[in-house]
Amino acid sequence: MLESIALSRALRHYEGLRMESAVLVEDGEILALTMGSRLWPDTFDIHFEKAREDVDGAYAAVNCEFARYLRLKYPDLRYLNREDDVGLAGLRKAKLSYNPHHMVEKFWAYLAEDFHGD
Repeated sequence: MLESIALSRALRHYEGLRMESAVLVEDGEILALTMGSRLWPDTFDIHFEKAREDVDGAYAAVNCEFARYLRLKYPDLRYLNREDDVGLAGLRKAKLSYNPHHMVEKFWAYLAEDFHGD
């Protein structure tokens, strides 16, 4: 639900957020989409990636083609940040299958007044 809201807002503010995307289409039907933005000269962040579950290889295809496009557009690009796996084992397995250069441990931070209820 929250991801749907975030995706809707990202699409609504696409240009202002400097988003870039790729869509995998077959016979006029969208099979997959991916969308992200450049964080640094060497890093691009993939914010969203969606594909039809009934289409084998759709996720891999849109990911591969978008990576190829980004590499041509940004020759200095070294990293694709695939973001968090949100604790989903299947998503973690899929992301690990791309042999990541490194992974960063996630931490939560809270403001003291929020933590103490002030």
